Amino acid sequence: MAIKWINKIETEGYATLSSNYVVINQSFADKFTTSYKALLGVDENDNILLKPLSLDEAESPLYKDKMLLKVSVFSSFVRIGNTASMKTIGELIGEELNKNGKKYSTTWDEKEKALTIRTGGK
Repeated sequence: MAIKWINKIETEGYATLSSNYVVINQSFADKFTTSYKALLGVDENDNILLKPLSLDEAESPLYKDKMLLKVSVFSSFVRIGNTASMKTIGELIGEELNKNGKKYSTTWDEKEKALTIRTGGK
């Protein structure tokens, strides 16, 4: 007999986008604790995706021309990016990010192994 294991209800978290960096709250911080860099992406709905990469993955030729963001891990949150990368993210989502930041809901995309920050308007 085949068994289908049931996943618990998907956790939802939050990320704050400011003019300096992305701050990911505790809900998904564990996904980035062993990462070296984060790969920046955008989906068809203009949501931001951040995929954690190990050192080996980050140095792979596969990501040579991709935008990789610095990951800084703290005890209760993860900080990703810098001022230059946040300018690019602001342009991608069509918003001017300020120092106070704006909070967005997040989910984990198991297929892509990436954090989805729901910024999209489509």
